[in-house]
Amino acid sequence: MIEQSDSIKKAGELYDVQQQKPFATPMLESLTLSKADSSSSPEDCEFMRGKNYKEVVGKLLYFAVMPRPDVATAVSMLARFMDKPGPKMYQAALRVMNYLYHTRETGITYHPGNNLLITSSDADLSANKDTRRSRTGLVIMLNGAAVCWKSRLQPSVALSSTE
Repeated sequence: MIEQSDSIKKAGELYDVQQQKPFATPMLESLTLSKADSSSSPEDCEFMRGKNYKEVVGKLLYFAVMPRPDVATAVSMLARFMDKPGPKMYQAALRVMNYLYHTRETGITYHPGNNLLITSSDADLSANKDTRRSRTGLVIMLNGAAVCWKSRLQPSVALSSTE
């Protein structure tokens, strides 16, 4: 099994998520982030003072790329706001860290088998509020374990779900 429970535990403790209520998902399905949520008001700037958003998201990116494809989409969304994050983005990043911390024993388990290869993909339609671009995700699984995964914004704007 490939997992990073020790690294995730240290990262979670660094951001003090161990005492928080566990979440069942890395991000709320209804959560939408946009540039309008960036720090602009004096209250937002004060809240973000001393918060190292780039460090949190950097740690999350490592976990999303290595042993935890289940957070790839959430982390990809958070990484779009590295230049000017706001409190909403920071709280969402801490939620992902909380989810990882409380599911840190989860990993990818490879089993011997008949080499069954399954590929899946999906996309949303214009979910990015700032650019109206769609997000595409894919996973390739071998014998029930992920061997490749990706989540990214499509390079162009789709006008319908059939494009």
